[in-house]
Amino acid sequence: MPLISQLALLCLTCMCWSNLQAEGEFRRLQEINPPPLPEEKQAIVIEGGLLIDGTGAVPLEDAVVVLRGERIVAVGKRSNIDIPENSMHIAAQGKAILPGLVDSHFHTAEGETVHSLPPLFLSHGVTTARDPGRPIEVYDSYKTSKSLAPRLFLTGPHFDQAPCAWPKNAIEIDSVEEARAATRRFFDRGASAIKVYFRLPLDEIRATCTTAHGLGIPVTAHLELVDADSAIEAGLDGLEHITSLGTTLAEPDIAATFRSAVFAENSAREDGRYRLWATLNFNDNQRVANALAVMKLHNTVLSPTLATFERRAGDKDVEEFHVRGFENMLRFVGICHKAGIRVVTGSHTWSRHVPMGWAFQREMELLHEAGMTNMDVIQASTLANAQFLGCADRIGSIETGKLADIVIVRGNPLEDLTSMYQVEQVILNGHLVPKSNVAPPLR
Repeated sequence: MPLISQLALLCLTCMCWSNLQAEGEFRRLQEINPPPLPEEKQAIVIEGGLLIDGTGAVPLEDAVVVLRGERIVAVGKRSNIDIPENSMHIAAQGKAILPGLVDSHFHTAEGETVHSLPPLFLSHGVTTARDPGRPIEVYDSYKTSKSLAPRLFLTGPHFDQAPCAWPKNAIEIDSVEEARAATRRFFDRGASAIKVYFRLPLDEIRATCTTAHGLGIPVTAHLELVDADSAIEAGLDGLEHITSLGTTLAEPDIAATFRSAVFAENSAREDGRYRLWATLNFNDNQRVANALAVMKLHNTVLSPTLATFERRAGDKDVEEFHVRGFENMLRFVGICHKAGIRVVTGSHTWSRHVPMGWAFQREMELLHEAGMTNMDVIQASTLANAQFLGCADRIGSIETGKLADIVIVRGNPLEDLTSMYQVEQVILNGHLVPKSNVAPPLR
């Protein structure tokens, strides 16, 4: 094919992909472990609660949601809904009814956690999760298991170069040809997105994005060496971790010092990212304006994972630069949201400030602290995230015809997000999920 024709085709592909992002959805993508269908077709009626449907619509008081099998079959005011005979009733007075939570950034660790963490998060309301950066075979048991677990979307191992920070979770990409081949290979194995890691050069990032977009899947990234604005212009759809923006925002000499340290030793990132973020000034900063403009232009999705970076005065082994750095991370998430950047909720599984299994709820609180309204946070945790994962046609909101993934919490999270810790009932694909024995933190 002549070069001009190749360039025209590439431009058309990029335009189509940009339009797809602008509409808020990627290709309709599939989890590796579709939950089993309920054996009973008895209707389940959730009645009397405050419905927050995930779309941003005005909440509906004294609502009724009717489920039959794996589907939502009716939604509305109690006075407008015909209640099926012989149905199972779940009283929701004084409670809120929300879509199942969608976690954009969930990991398991080695050994037993592969089997224990997904069901634990499910019992706390996370009905869908994407693991950006673990070998696909780690989750093979979930493809055939009949036990309930979140709908799992995978990227496969992240694309990196030596010396890999996490060798067991990485594949070394040494050329643009290998980037293209690996993207196709993991897509064929079930990856619904590709994740590039912080040592991967810009040319390989561009090749990964072009190939992935041709297959209809997004590319997300953990960056700390390549500048985020350059990587976004190369085709990135998402950024994992607020720290991915650090070198783009910092003074050039500070960014160069950080890069040099990380190139020499992966562990330099640990304190180095906080030291870098502690120096940032967002006022009248052209680098900030440029980064926001690029993210807005390319419809970039930001999953900041604040809960994993949270460092507060008085925490063990925390110094002043940690505190200042984290404060700036919080502040910049708020700046991004105010600028119209789509922010979504990713737990990164672990948080210093809550027991295991509750990091998603902690992330919700931190997004609110960053400046998002409670309704914004709920949308970031449901429908917006389902759009990011490519499954919003089926899940992410409580609407007639969608799959019955629902969480019921005590209280009203529009008034107080700590209600999200008070999980009363989780429903996955029409199945009632057993309650967790892990108590929520005292807030």
